[in-house]
Amino acid sequence: MRNELKVDADIRAELGAGTVDTLRSTLVPVDCLTCGEEIVAEDILNLAIDDVNVGIFATLHHEECRPSAWVRHTPEQAGNLKVNVTWRACVVDRQDAGPLLVVNPSCEAAVLFRTSTLIKNWTVGTLNRCLGAGFVPPAQASSHRGVEGLKARLEPTRLTVLAETGPLEGTSWHADISEAALSRAHARGSVLVGVTTALDPKHDPVTEERLKELSRDEEVLFSLAPVERPQPKVDKESLIAAIELVRRGTGAVPSNDLVAMTMLLYERGGTLGAMPRPTGHDLLVVVSLVAGLCCGGEGPVHVLAHDDRTAQSLMETCRKVYGNGGIPVSRVGEPSFTSERRISVGTYREIAAARARFDNQPRPSAGVLPTAVAVDPVPDSERDSVRSRYSRLVEL
Repeated sequence: MRNELKVDADIRAELGAGTVDTLRSTLVPVDCLTCGEEIVAEDILNLAIDDVNVGIFATLHHEECRPSAWVRHTPEQAGNLKVNVTWRACVVDRQDAGPLLVVNPSCEAAVLFRTSTLIKNWTVGTLNRCLGAGFVPPAQASSHRGVEGLKARLEPTRLTVLAETGPLEGTSWHADISEAALSRAHARGSVLVGVTTALDPKHDPVTEERLKELSRDEEVLFSLAPVERPQPKVDKESLIAAIELVRRGTGAVPSNDLVAMTMLLYERGGTLGAMPRPTGHDLLVVVSLVAGLCCGGEGPVHVLAHDDRTAQSLMETCRKVYGNGGIPVSRVGEPSFTSERRISVGTYREIAAARARFDNQPRPSAGVLPTAVAVDPVPDSERDSVRSRYSRLVEL
């Protein structure tokens, strides 16, 4: 710890020198847990203890905010005790194993339990809540299926791991993520989360060697978090508007079956075998409707096809439908990866060529990743690339 830490004599006597040293080396001074203000290097800190009978909370405070003292709480007081700690996180981009979000979930506070009534022997149990929720030691990480309710949310420059349900309900951690790590997370469909109190992810170098050391010493717990896939709902007014644009552009009103197929594709990413794949004019109508809904509700859309002839027909149809509606329609290429609402149509070969250009330079700032509408099944050789480059995949 960079700050001078004052520890009351009673606390030293009760905890013992070894436990005090452990706290000094593991607690991270970020904010005072009394006033909430930032702790700077010049601040003198006090170590305070809240004894809640089943365990104790060791916390950091400005010298002038709270004295260093051992405070024993009644069961009622213990139930009302609130400790609003700071968490810190970073993303480690491991090329072979995928991105890892490293989190210290409790910077200025530690939970301790007495391991013996005869000697001053305490164990740090700050991560017990994560362990109880389903995080596992390193040896079990490879076969771990994840914590109930824990999921990952990907944005262009940020990875967020949160739990809206389950034993960690209300938890939310996030950190900046590089474009390469973002692509790998999309492709894998999950991220690994590691919780530890042995370092400060914001300032300490989190190298592969350091991770191996934490794993060897069992100072980190892991869980998989599946990447949250968007599941939009069809807006009826937008659907009616798209149907009218298709009527004007193609001269035909989409049948009820084609509209039902469009809704399944948009909301579920596929028809799940409920309907046969459309062909000919019906295919052009369905793709136009789906692309219009995606573009209107989510942002840029890439329509992918195997061959040039299909791609050209799709582009011409989409131009007839949306060309006068303010939505640009073009073949895949610059500036396809932008935040503009546009429909780009191309073959998988064209997509690969465009991706190669953009993989060698930072992507222009985009509000969202594009949506992929695959007219033909995505080739196995392209599936990881498609998953990594798009927010979601709609596949006929």
